[in-house]
Amino acid sequence: MFFSDTIARIVLADARRFEIETAAMLRDILRDCTDPAARKLVEEILAEEEAHAARLGEAQAGVKAPAAPPAAERAAVPPAPATARTPGVICDRLRDVLAKEEASVLFYSLLAKRTLIPSVSDLFRDIAEQERGHARKLAEHIRSACGGA
Repeated sequence: MFFSDTIARIVLADARRFEIETAAMLRDILRDCTDPAARKLVEEILAEEEAHAARLGEAQAGVKAPAAPPAAERAAVPPAPATARTPGVICDRLRDVLAKEEASVLFYSLLAKRTLIPSVSDLFRDIAEQERGHARKLAEHIRSACGGA
C-alpha cells in the first residue's frame, strides 16, 4: 500500500494547490470588481473553492504517511504552472476563471476514475460536480453580463 498511499498524498496535495490558485484568482477579481452580481457569484465560488482546499487537506492528512519513503520517491512535486492573470476588465478575468473551472471538472473527473481509494475517489467525484456547477454559473453570468462566453 506504500505506493498507492504515496500517490494519493501527492495527488491530493496537487489538487489542493489547484484550488488555492483558483481562490487567489477569485480574490484578485474581488479587489477590482464593482458589479454586485459578479461580486456575489465570485464570493460564492470563492467560499466553495476554499472549502474544497480544506476538504482536500483533511483527506491528505487522513492518508497514511509513510515512515521513510524510498530515496527515489523523495523528489519534490514539481511546481504548478504559473497562472496568468489577465489584467483588465472583470469579464476577461471571469473568462480566465471559467477556463480554469472547466479544466477542474476534467481534472477531478479523471482523478475520480483513476483513484483506487474509494473515499478519495468519492471526494474527487463530489468536487468535480461542484466545479461543474461553478463553470455553469460563470458561463451564465458571462453570457448575460459580458455578452458571450
